[in-house]
Amino acid sequence: MRDAARLEALGVPTVTVSEDAFEAASRTNAQMMGMPDLPLVVIPRLKVGEPRSVAEHRVVEVWERIAEALVKRQRQPAPRL
Repeated sequence: MRDAARLEALGVPTVTVSEDAFEAASRTNAQMMGMPDLPLVVIPRLKVGEPRSVAEHRVVEVWERIAEALVKRQRQPAPRL
């Protein structure tokens, strides 16, 4: 999170990936760093024994969300710390 905030302050778009169990903590950290709108992609907890096809589908979905967040972020100027 801190690395993302530092990079954003330099104008480098970032996306932080967080498991859903840590979403609240991630958002709180971003707020505490003065960057409440820091892009965050929240992923569901992975399940042990999940079929490979399901895991592969999740990977594609997460990559799409990361790419979308980065493109959106590039269109908006990053806040300065």
